[in-house]
Amino acid sequence: MTHTHASPMQGTLVAMNKLTNISRLSLLLTMGALITISALIATPSTAHARKMVFEPNNVKHISYFPQTDYPLDVYIITGAKPGATGLIVGGIQGDEEGGYLAADQFIDMQVDTGTLIVIPRANAKAVAIAERATVVDMNRQFKNITYEKMRGAIETIKKYISEADVFINFHDGWGFHRKEYTDWSYSPDRFGQSVVTDSDEYTCSNDTILNLREPAFMAIKSANERIQLEKYYLEYFNTRTFEETSKYYTSMTNASTYYVLTAECKPAFAIEASKNLPTVRDKVLVHVYAAIPLLAYYGIIVNESVSPVVAPTMSHVVVDVDGTKYALQSGQTINVTQGSTVTVKNIYGNYQRGYTVDIIGVDAKGGRGQLDTNTPHVMSERGKVVANVYKDSVSVGKVFFQVQAPVQTPVQASVPAPVPAPVPRGGGETLSTGLATPTTPSLLASVNGQIGVYPVAQNIVLNKGDTFTPIYFLLPKTDVPYFVNIINIKGFVPKRLASGINTGNDMGHTMVAGVSDMLTQYAVRPTAGDNFGVGEVFPVVVEYTVANSVARNVEVFRIQILK
Repeated sequence: MTHTHASPMQGTLVAMNKLTNISRLSLLLTMGALITISALIATPSTAHARKMVFEPNNVKHISYFPQTDYPLDVYIITGAKPGATGLIVGGIQGDEEGGYLAADQFIDMQVDTGTLIVIPRANAKAVAIAERATVVDMNRQFKNITYEKMRGAIETIKKYISEADVFINFHDGWGFHRKEYTDWSYSPDRFGQSVVTDSDEYTCSNDTILNLREPAFMAIKSANERIQLEKYYLEYFNTRTFEETSKYYTSMTNASTYYVLTAECKPAFAIEASKNLPTVRDKVLVHVYAAIPLLAYYGIIVNESVSPVVAPTMSHVVVDVDGTKYALQSGQTINVTQGSTVTVKNIYGNYQRGYTVDIIGVDAKGGRGQLDTNTPHVMSERGKVVANVYKDSVSVGKVFFQVQAPVQTPVQASVPAPVPAPVPRGGGETLSTGLATPTTPSLLASVNGQIGVYPVAQNIVLNKGDTFTPIYFLLPKTDVPYFVNIINIKGFVPKRLASGINTGNDMGHTMVAGVSDMLTQYAVRPTAGDNFGVGEVFPVVVEYTVANSVARNVEVFRIQILK
């Protein structure tokens, strides 16, 4: 049959030449050496590698259902040119790390044409415990929602499905799908290393015919040219979901791809990396290599850039105690008064997304997988309370709350380890026992080791050799939850990035004035208010999200580096 989708797309890839300039690694095989697919898959060419610059109007981050078991973070990346809209979903089953980590990668890529919607952790609770499902499998709830706690997340995913032109679900499956049976690992029953469809083509109720086989085969061919090792090749897998004789007829009719086809008349695919690949990065690359051409088939052109996948670490958490915020590193203890309300606001480390905290023994829920970030907890019992910090399901640190009996004169909660130092010209309130919530929007930062609060629109002047580390953005006390996404020193490129790519988020990174590499094209002309001396002036921009609104951006102040 002929492909007659309501918005026809040509089978030929628009700008497929973007993917043909691939650097090839020579295969150095030695006796007994452990060869991982990372060494066998071609790496992106320098044409695709880029240093990402903070683009405040490029990405919108919307947080749904915070303080619940099934929160949902949605990222909308608007391309430089208008076009079709693609939706990528990862983490709908929580033990498939290649899927949600690959989805994270797409959030940090530049979209040249079209719009990309990414939901990296559809089932955040399952991801936190590294289990396929929690109470039920979220990917079997799309036909009929039987578990009400998931309804908000699933209905929100359906909302974005309705806005997209193509749907791609990232999964990790066991083994390697092959047409012929070799052994348990290489079998028609395995899902790993496949692009999955429910049918070769599907005819919608309005007689529109969706050709699924052609774009799937095109994506597989492109990906396999980069994988290069035949035993790791992707294969096409038609589950024949619409045929009653298919073994997948019952289960897959409740899945997301079936819903997209039948309820929305839109093409839907699952990309399955094998759980048996040597490294997590291998799984991520498989998703990227297949999804890039699949998106391009529908006119969504993404400029590929892949960050290294490294062991996660924790830098610090921001804790709110009765309206006062503190920055704590792993292992630190904060003293709080019995009856205080404690909220872990944000967690920072060498990744931008995927951090959670589990506060043990404070509420009745208990147990691993509690998503306690931004959830107020009343410290009703005296003693030491542990807050375990995770990056997805990996433990990266912990902080402690020492709950003490109230006294007649309440003692302000304090964090040990003050480092007194003179406050530089340009301000910063000296803080000793705590960080008082400001009356105006302010930046929490360290200058020469001294933590201070710097109000918006206040200029900071640094001498050569001074250090400046942005920590957090503080709003006046409010009952409305807010989340700080990015603090960007325009023109600053941190040297010690685990990802190897400058994402524009400088929280926790130390700038040495006059020593760090600054991109002078981001310097602005000094105004009358900047006239503290001769030197370059760089804006500092913050992106934050309030409740379920879209991200807001504000220039908080300017840094002037004296010559």
